[in-house]
Amino acid sequence: MARPVLRNEGEILKWARKEGDHLGGHRPIDMIETDEGAAEVFNYVSIYPRQAEKHRRPNR
Repeated sequence: MARPVLRNEGEILKWARKEGDHLGGHRPIDMIETDEGAAEVFNYVSIYPRQAEKHRRPNR
């Protein structure tokens, strides 16, 4: 699911192993061990490309 933003496996694994504010300071790789955590990670990953696109568009 992260491939549209993070282009290769190395980038995806680096992101998954890093704590970040986007998921409450948790590491995505740890969160996906539970159904609830996986749902939160997958939700973030599915929303992120749309949010990033909004920030890249020039204001009209």
